[in-house]
Amino acid sequence: MGGGIARTSLIEASGSTAYRDQAERHARMFSALGTSRLRPSRMRSRSRSPARSPRPKIRYAVGGGAKPILLLRALSDRMFDRVTRSALRRHDR
Repeated sequence: MGGGIARTSLIEASGSTAYRDQAERHARMFSALGTSRLRPSRMRSRSRSPARSPRPKIRYAVGGGAKPILLLRALSDRMFDRVTRSALRRHDR
């Protein structure tokens, strides 16, 4: 089953709260996405530049889906929630 750390952490943190239903839906979506295809060597090479930079960026988009997720952070909380709910509805079909 995919989703790894994110899926496990989500269920551990929210699986027995009022957010259980939403957490389980997200966990199923994580599982369907599968595991990361990011090779450790690529992550290692990407982590060298901030370590050597005098002014590193705050965030580095590494791995599949990283850039869209960072783009979503620019949205207001209300819009972010709307986009997230829409993605869950599409996945639940």
